[in-house]
Amino acid sequence: MVMHEAYSYDEFTDSLFISMPIDYKYNGVIEIEEGEIMVEFDTNNTPRAIEILNASMVLNTESKNLLKENIKKIELTFEVTNDKISVELELVSELNLENNNIKIVETGLNSVNIPENTQEFLINGGLC
Repeated sequence: MVMHEAYSYDEFTDSLFISMPIDYKYNGVIEIEEGEIMVEFDTNNTPRAIEILNASMVLNTESKNLLKENIKKIELTFEVTNDKISVELELVSELNLENNNIKIVETGLNSVNIPENTQEFLINGGLC
């Protein structure tokens, strides 16, 4: 069983990891955006986490906006169909005052036949 911290950002490597806060058995990963956005899934083929490399560039924000102490809201949705996996991520940072919503929507191929489902994850009110 794997129990990840719900939110982890490494400023040195500029990598962001967001996981649903439940125990699960890791099964594999699918690249949604080549080399930058990966979705981790469990042995039931249910999406459970997202990893974003070069996160500040992908999310078009400064790295300080991604630090755990500055994140006030996380909304993550995985939507799986027979042929694609869509990921929608919205973060709210207290430092990014002009545009405090940091958002991406990406879609990739469902190359490992994950069954159709929708998973939603929300943390509101800060992580620290």
